[in-house]
Amino acid sequence: NSITETYNVHGAAVNCCPMDVTRTSDNLNGPENFFSFNVYGRDLKKKLVDKLMGQALNPGIDVPFCIEDVERCETIRDVENLLSLIYGFEDAYDYYERSSVAGKLDKVAVPLYVVSSDDDPFFEGDARPSTSFAKTTKFLYTERGGHCGNILHTGDAPDVRVGDDGRLLQCSWMPDELARFVDHVASEISPTESGLGNVGV
Repeated sequence: NSITETYNVHGAAVNCCPMDVTRTSDNLNGPENFFSFNVYGRDLKKKLVDKLMGQALNPGIDVPFCIEDVERCETIRDVENLLSLIYGFEDAYDYYERSSVAGKLDKVAVPLYVVSSDDDPFFEGDARPSTSFAKTTKFLYTERGGHCGNILHTGDAPDVRVGDDGRLLQCSWMPDELARFVDHVASEISPTESGLGNVGV
């Protein structure tokens, strides 16, 4: 179709992608979600504040906030209220709303595969778009996996092999699962249609 011809994009596969950031952002901004807030939120906030402070103190960088604004940040949302201004958003909520994909999946014109897990602490309360709405999208929610934890699960992945540098290599379940989907999409495309001599995964 015209989309694939214009952008040479024939499909996509993603892991741990939030559908509605307006619903999941609270997981890092309040003690209600103990694990995300305490294990990730506080450390992440400190790193973000340090980065913003470095920008505010650098006379060679023009940012729409001052040192005092950064010092008042108490949550990740406070930080994102400042950070979003750099990229043309009104505030964090504007960024969350415009970055959410739940209501836009009906516009996806190529096959899309989304792999996430039911116990991802970052995505508690996230939207679950119906396949009748997102007709080109396939969803897989594993019972366990946490946030990107499936990258460590070997499952039925190929046996261990030795790399050129002598290290033991084994593809874990998640990248192998995503690669199978990409390989399937690539197998449906002729080299002439794709504009590529071959498609690698």
